[in-house]
This record gives sequence, structure tokens and C-alpha cells, in this order.
Amino acid sequence: MSSEGYGSISRDESETAALIAPTTADGDAKGSGVCSRRNLILGTLLAILVVVIGGRAIFRNNSSSTTKPSFQISPIGDMGMLSVQRNDDALPSSVWGNHLHQEGHPLPTNSWYLNLVSHRAAYKPDDQTRVYTVPYIIDTASPYPGMEGLRVHWPIVQASDRTVQMVDDYKNVLCLGAEGFVGSDSDDTGIDGSYKVKDGPLSPLGVGLEWGDSTMSTNIIRGMPYASMEYNNTAVPTIYSYNGLSSDIQIDRDSPFEPETSEQPKVVCGENVVSVERHLHLHIEGSDFTWMVFFSKPVKVSCTTPNGETNPLLQDFKLSVLDNDDEDEESSSLVIRVALMNQCTTGHSTIQEHCMEKNAQPDQEGYERLLKAHAHVL
Repeated sequence: MSSEGYGSISRDESETAALIAPTTADGDAKGSGVCSRRNLILGTLLAILVVVIGGRAIFRNNSSSTTKPSFQISPIGDMGMLSVQRNDDALPSSVWGNHLHQEGHPLPTNSWYLNLVSHRAAYKPDDQTRVYTVPYIIDTASPYPGMEGLRVHWPIVQASDRTVQMVDDYKNVLCLGAEGFVGSDSDDTGIDGSYKVKDGPLSPLGVGLEWGDSTMSTNIIRGMPYASMEYNNTAVPTIYSYNGLSSDIQIDRDSPFEPETSEQPKVVCGENVVSVERHLHLHIEGSDFTWMVFFSKPVKVSCTTPNGETNPLLQDFKLSVLDNDDEDEESSSLVIRVALMNQCTTGHSTIQEHCMEKNAQPDQEGYERLLKAHAHVL
């Protein structure tokens, strides 16, 4: 009877089995580990082959008959890859104007003046379309229908162990702009009241804005001591305050400002028109602010009380530039600049922290002289 009985393995079969399942010193088989590695390698090669063949097929189906160099291939148009579409409210707003359509021209959409170019600003600016220029807070909300421009705030710092805030009363602002505009949602005829970023290079220090196809324009700049507006001949330059006058308007005064109330003031709101060569002082009720208003050339102005109140504590105030006294009206545009000269003129401010600021200012008259001396520098 042969030694190779039922169930035994021949030599050739034993060698084959050893190749398939080599043993350790303890006799444990390693076959399962080898199979796993081999399957992993084969699977990887198969996946690469599928990707290559599939990619070539997609490229052939989506590319044009003319072969393009690789650097000209569009991943979306030529290779059929998926794209990402932004919602309208995630795209830069229409306030960017012509800057939206310039190729290779990135927009500074994370700049400090972002609120002025937001979708809210494009639709209907309000008190949220504001920036802190230092020292002023500037927003582009309309003070009343028909007037557009800037609202200039003088804030105070309020701080605690958890927060630091710039606080102001919106009624204490001075509005610098023009009348004759209509809103985007209005059926009335007039100058387009929306604004856009001016053409030209963009700067990290500020942004230029223009209303109604260059009817008026401004530059909002960090650290600006004046708020400025430049006008052409189609707008009615206007200055507005929610509060009325606390004392007489003083015109072209060269000596240091002192509030005065006379029986026959030079300017009587609703009654007369006066000429201004260079500047005037506005001392406002409630806030106790005194603003200086500078004109780049001689003008004629008048003032009114739009709300019709007779109580000085409830009145508002509007100053309109009615005419240009310059003999050559086409020589240059009119520029109006405003600056806060005194935030606590008589000590009766509605926000007493403003008076604490004034007391910390060592030379009030010197500051007034500086404002007058440099108002022409644009």
C-alpha cells in the first residue's frame, strides 16, 4: 500500500501550497496578509485606470474639435467640472459701479469702509451704512426725502470692563449734501439718489463716492478733519441739522468765535439771502456744537426751518446755496467742507461727555485757526 494514502499531499502539491501559504516558525499561515496586500495593489491600479479612462472620455466629449494647450483649458467649460455660484446677496453690490467689470481688478471687499458699499447701501442707505473715519462717524442715510449726501457724527467713547463703544445722538449730526434727488423706489422725476464708487484707483485709506452721475462727489478718508462735498451746477448744495440754531450765524468771522444773539442778525431764516466769501459758523441748539462751513469760492446762501416749528428747542435747520458769486462759473466746481470746531460751546450740551473732551483740549482758538488755515487743502 502506497505511503501516499487518502488525504495526503504530494511533493509538488506541497510546494505549491507553501507558495500560497508560507508558515512561520510557529506554523501559522501568512497567506491572508499576502492576499490583502496584493488585492490593495490591484485595486489601486484599477482605480487609477478608471480615472484616467473616464477623464479622457469627459475631455473628448466636452472639448472642441480644436485641441487647446493645457493652460487654456477651462475646468468648467472644457472638462465639465462643477462650478460654484454665489447668491446675489453674496456678490459685490452695484455700488462698486464700473469697478465690477474690470478684469484682473480685485475689489477690497474686506476694507474698513465695507458698510458704505454694501447691498444695504445700494438699495436704501440708513444708519447702518456707516464707518468710523476717526474722529467722525460718517453714514449715507438720507435725512429727509429729496436730500442725499453724508451725515457727520461726532461720537464719544463709552467703555466698560467688557465693551468699548462709540456713542452718539443721531439728532446731533450735521448733514452735508444736496436736494433734488429721488430714490430708486420712487416714481418721481429727478436726479438718481443712489451713489457709486468713483472711477480710478482704489486706496486702502478711503473710498470716493459720487451721486447722480457726478452731480456731487466726496472722498471718505481715514483721519479726515473735514467732511467734504464737490458739486456741479445741477445740484442744490444743502446743509441740514435736526436741531435748530442756538445763536446767530456768523459770516466770514476772522476773530475767535463767540456765540452772539442780536436783534438784527445778518441771516434771518426764511427772510433774506446773504453772500459768503469764505466760511461761516453754525452754533446748534441741543448738541451745543459749533460747526465751521467752508466754501471754495464766494456763494449766496439762505436758511429755512423746514418743520415750521416756532419753539427754538423743536426747530430744525436747513442752509441752501442758491447762487455762485464767482464771475467765471465754469472755472471750477464748488467744494463745501464742514468741520466740528467746538463740541461744547456754552457748556449746555445734551451729552456732557462732550464738555469733558473740550476741557481736555488745551488751545481751542489755535484749533480754530488751523481749520481756517488749511480748509483750502484738498
